[in-house]
Amino acid sequence: MTNAKRTATEPRRRPKQERSRERIDAILATTMRLIGEKGID
Repeated sequence: MTNAKRTATEPRRRPKQERSRERIDAILATTMRLIGEKGID
């Protein structure tokens, strides 16, 4: 069996499909913008 646990600092694998990559990039960009505007609290 593979070890399913992942540390908080270990990055996820990048999606192979272009549409998935674009979705992840959009989610991360929005997340960074919201954290910048509202903070992490």
